[in-house]
Amino acid sequence: MPVNSQDQQSVKPTDYPTIIFDFGGVILNIDVQLTIDAFKELSPSYRKDLTPRIIESTLFHDFEMGRVDEETFCTGLREILEIKLDTVSDSQLFDAWNALVLDIPLARIEMLKKLSETHRIFLLSNTNIIHMRKVSEVVHQTTGKYEIDDLFENAYYSHLIHMRKPNTDIYEFVIQQNDLNPSETVFLDDNPVNLKGAEKTGLATWEVIQGDDICNIFML
Repeated sequence: MPVNSQDQQSVKPTDYPTIIFDFGGVILNIDVQLTIDAFKELSPSYRKDLTPRIIESTLFHDFEMGRVDEETFCTGLREILEIKLDTVSDSQLFDAWNALVLDIPLARIEMLKKLSETHRIFLLSNTNIIHMRKVSEVVHQTTGKYEIDDLFENAYYSHLIHMRKPNTDIYEFVIQQNDLNPSETVFLDDNPVNLKGAEKTGLATWEVIQGDDICNIFML
């Protein structure tokens, strides 16, 4: 069943023994506009319609499911952004692609560590190899030692398991792999489309509204 911020007086995520977290926009602070701005700098002919073309493209979905490598992704990005090969390097594209990755507040790290003492917690993210290399840097800068996977019982990334949200197979995979009871599990995400996919598998859901801090949601 869906749970949203209007229901917080009666139901809380901690009421469920198992919690599955999305990553970007929930644990990791992101700003997609920064990547859009970076693309504008690289593409003299950048148009407003190019951003949805990237996000909705087969190239993007395949990259998030690990079906294409970084070189193929960069080649496809250049085509969509109408960038000539000899004008922008792969490194410049990586930097623009990673511009959206901001920080993980240390308070969230501490919250997850505390939560893991009383709950089963998991991570489920649509992501890609380029972003995850950047995220690893951010986590080390924040904590000095942790990998993000260390904070969860298990962490699942779309590019490694070759499935992505909101398709139901990715939720079913996590449920089956960990012998979870969907009715006792809540999934937190900032994308309503992903929540609808989770609900089809029987998971309870909680929408993280843009600007919300999960530390305030859990109040640990």
